[in-house]
Amino acid sequence: MDSIIGETQMAFVAKRQIMDSFVIAKEVIKKWRRDKEAGLLVKLDFEKAYDSVDHGYLDYMMEGMGFGAKWRGWIKECISFSSLFVLMNGRPTPQFGMEKGLRQGDPISPLLFNIVVEDLNGLFLKVSRLGLIEGERFDDSKVHITHLQFTDDTILFLKPRMEFVLNAKRILRCFKLASGLKINSHKSCVVQVGIGRDSMSPRWEAAFRCKQASLPITYLGFPLGGRPGSKNFWNSLVSRIENRLTPWKRKFLSKGGRLVLIKSVILSIPIYFLSIFKIPIGVAMRIEKLQRGFFMGRWGYQKKTSCCQLGGGLQEEVLRWVRICLRLVRAELWAIKRATELIAANPNLNGRDITVVSDSKVAVSWVNQGVFGNIAQFG
Repeated sequence: MDSIIGETQMAFVAKRQIMDSFVIAKEVIKKWRRDKEAGLLVKLDFEKAYDSVDHGYLDYMMEGMGFGAKWRGWIKECISFSSLFVLMNGRPTPQFGMEKGLRQGDPISPLLFNIVVEDLNGLFLKVSRLGLIEGERFDDSKVHITHLQFTDDTILFLKPRMEFVLNAKRILRCFKLASGLKINSHKSCVVQVGIGRDSMSPRWEAAFRCKQASLPITYLGFPLGGRPGSKNFWNSLVSRIENRLTPWKRKFLSKGGRLVLIKSVILSIPIYFLSIFKIPIGVAMRIEKLQRGFFMGRWGYQKKTSCCQLGGGLQEEVLRWVRICLRLVRAELWAIKRATELIAANPNLNGRDITVVSDSKVAVSWVNQGVFGNIAQFG
């Protein structure tokens, strides 16, 4: 697949990772901010992507890529063998075949979808060479980044000129007419970076008929354009953990069940974030506190009670009971704390995987030479 799929597509191609797309997008925004440049970031989402692929267009793309007639016939049989009928007044109509759509869940569907959206990559590369659109260039490199793809998630980087925006819109319309893939205006957005908003500024979002957004935005599950050093940046991650540790679960789970939930589910949630960003100590302690409170039951969630508010006998009884509980759960609490510390200190996490992305054995060559070759450290 890597010989026929362009280097801007990071999904379902050997030696390419989801982190490549996000890190490149992150560095483009970082460069705009550092150099005080103006730019437009357009996040696109296709409406019912897999269900809208035209079979004839897929066959046309495969033929253009050099697939033989016999192979294309096999693919056609795989994607169009099913038939449908519609109930009208309680009676089924005659069966008819499907001319659009790829089966979701089929292992071959993502590969076929990559072949279809490769034409969009070719269109953007063509107009970029002709100077009809302009993206972002990194210093001391020939890399010109106008777009990135991850299956049906596409992101554009454009200079804020109306002619570039209109040309990009024309490309998307041509691609829609050919492939059947239509932009979902409700899930797409335009972000202005380094552009002041006033009454005279162009309404870039109106050209794409989508909404305007501001950084940070969610891209591939990461908050793009945020500042990892601030605690607010991690609120979405902490909220996900809190949603998993709902109070009703601690009521119906035993001590062992709560421990399994924390070890198997909760501790795995931050791993995706930590593959890119370095977690602040305060956020790590906050997550550990949530885990500890959930495991200990009501003590971790109840409001603290002052010792002076307790009677003498009751105070001794509560303190004695707490000591007993701490003896029982000391090993488990240590295991939770130790696991959290290992995640926070893991050299393969905590933002250290970014150095692996720049390894020529893992990342594609244009990412190495064009983007990561000019970056000493990731902020």
